[in-house]
Order: sequence, then structure tokens, then C-alpha cells
Amino acid sequence: MNKTKLYCYVDETGQDGLHKFFLVSIVITDKAKKEGLEQKLIEVEAKTGKNKTKWTKEEFEVRVAYIKEVTKIKDLRSSIFYSVYKDSKEYLHLTSLSVAKAVLAKGEKNYEVTVIVDGLQKKTQKK
Repeated sequence: MNKTKLYCYVDETGQDGLHKFFLVSIVITDKAKKEGLEQKLIEVEAKTGKNKTKWTKEEFEVRVAYIKEVTKIKDLRSSIFYSVYKDSKEYLHLTSLSVAKAVLAKGEKNYEVTVIVDGLQKKTQKK
């Protein structure tokens, strides 16, 4: 039986100095949908004017337009997962936990997953 190849893209809100709020967002897709999904996201960025700037530095109207367009992408349905944490400094652990929960929630039985974490430093990758 062939393994399903999954790709898991992870981004988080960053480390809040007060440790009050930490959000991890995850998109999981299979190999068959990966390239088409990437192309659709590029098109949404172009359509909405979203640049390569950090999300928090992007204009509010652009962020709203981007989210509205992304929700129209059918291949993202049942592929977006998130976890919210409060009052913790355990960012790496919570990110790993969120990935594990999302992959298990995807419900694949025989799979191999490649995890890509946005902005992960090389020394942290080994952990």
C-alpha cells in the first residue's frame, strides 16, 4: 500500500513579549493538490495586493481582502487547522504539538509528512 505524501505548512503569530497569546496556523495538503494550491495562493496575493511584507505590517483592508479570497479556495477546505495558546513561553513545544494534532486530525492512515515552518531558524530546526 502506497503512503500518502502530505505537506504541512506552519506559521505562527510570533512570540508575544507578554506571553498572553500564541496562535499556530497549519495548512495540510497532499501532493496532488500542492502545486495547484500554491498557484491559487499566488493569484490571491496578486489580486488583493498582498505583498511579501509581514502580515502585521500589511494594510488592514488588504488583509481582509486576502482572507476573503482565501476562503473561496475549495482545496483549502478540510485542510486548515489552528491552535490558540495563552500564558506560555513554550513556543517550540506548542508549535510541534499543534502540528501533531493537525496531522492526526487530517485522518490519513498511511502517510509521510513534510513539515515546513515559516521563519524557523536553523538551530531550532534540529529540535
